[in-house]
Amino acid sequence: MNQRGCKKAVVETSSFQAPLFYMQHGFEEFGKVEFGIPGHARIFLRKDLL
Repeated sequence: MNQRGCKKAVVETSSFQAPLFYMQHGFEEFGKVEFGIPGHARIFLRKDLL
């Protein structure tokens, strides 16, 4: 937990941007919404701060 009492961090990125960067830093994917363009999606990631 950080100084403000936060327990989780949540980020959103696109499949063509930085999901691997976040996963390499301890984030896990918990959701995906496909775009109209095949192979592209919004990726939702979270990380426990405990």
